[in-house]
Amino acid sequence: MRIAFMAYDKTNYHGGPIINARRILPELVKRGHQVHALIGYKNDFPNARFLRKQGVTCSIMENTYTENMIRWIIRELNHFQPDVFIPNISVAGGFAAKWAMKSDIATIICQRSPDLFNRGLAKMFGYGFKEWQTSGLMCVSNFLKEDVIKQTKIPVRIKVIPSGVPVPSEFTDQRESDTLKVIYAGRIEQKYKRIWDIVTALISASKKYGGMQFTLLGDGSEKNKIAEFIKSQNQEKIFLMKNNLLGDDYYAELRKNHVIVLLSDLEGMPGTVMEGMACGLVPVCLRINGIDELVQHGRTGFLANDRGDDFIGILEMLKGNHKLRKEISENARRHIIENYSLPVAVDRWEAFCQELTGKPVYPIKLPRNLRLPQSLPEISNEDNRKPGPLSHFTPYGVKRNAFKIKSWMYNRLVKNG
Repeated sequence: MRIAFMAYDKTNYHGGPIINARRILPELVKRGHQVHALIGYKNDFPNARFLRKQGVTCSIMENTYTENMIRWIIRELNHFQPDVFIPNISVAGGFAAKWAMKSDIATIICQRSPDLFNRGLAKMFGYGFKEWQTSGLMCVSNFLKEDVIKQTKIPVRIKVIPSGVPVPSEFTDQRESDTLKVIYAGRIEQKYKRIWDIVTALISASKKYGGMQFTLLGDGSEKNKIAEFIKSQNQEKIFLMKNNLLGDDYYAELRKNHVIVLLSDLEGMPGTVMEGMACGLVPVCLRINGIDELVQHGRTGFLANDRGDDFIGILEMLKGNHKLRKEISENARRHIIENYSLPVAVDRWEAFCQELTGKPVYPIKLPRNLRLPQSLPEISNEDNRKPGPLSHFTPYGVKRNAFKIKSWMYNRLVKNG
């Protein structure tokens, strides 16, 4: 099968979507598929270089106006002539899918999170507008799938495919220990990830119960401030601050710990938690919509009702009960192997692509005037249209700018607690 897949790249980019591409695409190549990655980048494209070394053909284009990106995508698709085109989470790719489908190329848009942007993608290209609907919609969780089903008024083919993770042969040692080792891995940000709440709760747990050590693994805008705060609380001896790691080095760091924590506002199917579970760590997460598919309370991990006393109480319980940790660790690892491992994810991708393909494809004809629809406010920040006369004064322009102001105000409120 010939598969075209879109991704985004930039300097020091280690986000979930590109990590997923780094894993899924080379695995598809190993299974005999011809894979062509179309990568829009900003400043640099380190992940494209990595993919090329893994046997994935990559075409790159510096991000520009949506209209220009669409024409570039169509040129690349005409050159490669794929059986299936996966725009992934690309707005320009989603629009380009319309013309790809007219040439009998199957297309799949992805929803990787319940955030506004991903919900907008699913609505624009999955279930909201027949003219712009792709052949299929991929959701990373059953929760997202059910949310789509509640809203759609037109038929949509949906497949749940979590971001598969490698399962290492080695895993963490959950035997009795004087120190409970806890790790947070991800962006050091307050928005969504709530890093200040995590650090504050970890410090409270240490002061109350002792015998704990914490690692913050990752980078972000709050990292230096967090380090200064930890020092001001005289807690620097029990906190380790480490930069992003990849591959075997990352898994080796995870295995040094007993517990992995995540207290985000929103998550699709969190890769760092899956990776921790694959290494035998016990996950402790905030009880948010959809997370219980992965972290089944009391069986494959624990769900806290808040970022305060309940969360701290779970850590204290795990500190004093290594037998429980070992039981949950084994369950968590088995759950990943059976449902969220890389082979399982690739199997599902293959099945979905085969379900949608089968017709011979032919060259795409792109009109001179694309006649794009008004973009939904939810995806407008990633829909960089060419400026036109009075573009900011149209009803759409006013609505778009109002949405941006609303988003800015929300982000400020979240950041300030």
